[in-house]
Parts: sequence; C-alpha cells; structure tokens
Amino acid sequence: ACTASAPCKSFDRAYRAAQLGDVVELVAGTYPNQVLEAANAKARGSALADLVVFRPAAGAAVKVGNLDIRVPHIEFRDMEIAKFKARYYVLDPDLYASGDLTFRNIDTHHFSLNSVQHIRVINVDVGPNRNPENGDWPQDGIYVGTYPNDARDVTDILFDGVYVHDVREPTSDAHSDCVQFTAGIDVIIRNSRFEDCEHADLMIKADQGPIDGFLIENNFFD
Repeated sequence: ACTASAPCKSFDRAYRAAQLGDVVELVAGTYPNQVLEAANAKARGSALADLVVFRPAAGAAVKVGNLDIRVPHIEFRDMEIAKFKARYYVLDPDLYASGDLTFRNIDTHHFSLNSVQHIRVINVDVGPNRNPENGDWPQDGIYVGTYPNDARDVTDILFDGVYVHDVREPTSDAHSDCVQFTAGIDVIIRNSRFEDCEHADLMIKADQGPIDGFLIENNFFD
C-alpha cells in the first residue's frame, strides 16, 4: 500500500503511487537492482522543479544495486547506487521516456545517459569504474550519448560538483575516460574534479549526434 506499515516493494511501485512533488522515503538497508518503467509516464508533464524525490528516511543509510531509469521527473538523493542509467527510447517513448532527472549527493561506480534531456548531476562521486562486489566493469566513468544513433538529441545537461576518479580500462582494447560525450547540446560542466583516469578526462566528440554549446568552467583536470 506504500505506507509506513506496508511499504512499497519496489521503486517502480513507489513511482506509480506518487504524485509529482511527493517524497518517497527509503528505510535503511541494501536494495536489489531496480527498474522504473511505469507505463505512460510521459503524460505526467515536464518540470524539473516538481519531481518525485527518492531519499533515505531520517538517519538511514541506503545502498542500491543497478538502477535502470525509463521514466521522467525524479530526483535521487543521498544514497549509494552501484550503477545507474537513464534512457529515452525513441521507438516507443511511452515505454522508455526518461528525462527531467536530478541526481544529488550520490556515490556510484558508473552512470550513462542515453538520448535524455534536462538532467542535473550535483555533488556526485563516480569511481572506480569497477565494482568490487560483483566484478561489473563499464568502460568509462560516465557515458553520455544517443540511442538509437542520431534519434534524439541529448540536451540541457548540468554537472556541478562531480568527482570522477580511478577509471581503468577493462580490456586492452578499451578506451576508458572519466567522461565520454558522443553527443550533447547545452552542456555545463563546472566545479568538478577529474583525476586518475586511463585516457581522457573529458572525451567530447560528435560520433552519435551534434556537439554544441558546451560551457566548461572552474574544474580540476588531472
């Protein structure tokens, strides 16, 4: 029933039950992998200032496995997430329609943003890119691009206070960067730190879509 005495059994159930502006409180503990894929989520509107907030209850420490976000209008804050990805699926946006997301005070090994728009990543720690608990080893610290190729521009991305570190190549033929952009429009990267990555701190290239309007200021590059 999504009450204190009968809590939701998944993040997806909590999202379906919540209204924009609601807060979902998480009890302390380690949560398994989660997929948020509520049907017709696109109809919920668009407002970065009016999100469903997932956060720990007062005094709780929350750790989440892999998080797959296929819906819009959410903020995740003050928790550890092994790995997360957000995706807008252009072939069926009623199925995958992610966007309008905020990640605040998160500790993670890797995240990727595919064809999404209006994203805020604030005070997030990324690295190392290998998860010692399960051996998962993504190629980069952060990947931002489009899926399918050239189908929907990645637009309005803010990284503020992000720390990416200790990124190593999983195989000898990999190219492992702190952050790789293969598309991006209106991107701001500020007050962030990039160090001890195998190859580039920032790899910015128009492999999958346009690159335009990057503002990079007040960062530290190893």
